[in-house]
Amino acid sequence: MCRTVYFKSPSCKHRWIIIGQPCAKDPGFSKCKVFKTKGILPFDAGGPILAAEKTCPVCHLKGKYDRNLTRMVESDVCWFRQPGRKGNKKTVYVDLRCAIL
Repeated sequence: MCRTVYFKSPSCKHRWIIIGQPCAKDPGFSKCKVFKTKGILPFDAGGPILAAEKTCPVCHLKGKYDRNLTRMVESDVCWFRQPGRKGNKKTVYVDLRCAIL
């Protein structure tokens, strides 16, 4: 599974995720089977790292960036409550946090 790095711009407050450690020779969000979801990361991306000045893909690169290696984060506040089962057949709920790309 590819590992991601989560960035936040200090000036415009845009947030984005990049492939930091690829899992294959030809990495990317569109090729890694873990990221072939409907824009929701299957794990917590952690807190954002403050990016260097003038590196925002939207504001400073004017949208000219590789969308296979960089994805803009639309929301990182998304909670799901998923029911699980214990041995005694009682329903136990597990909260999951995700990032929407």
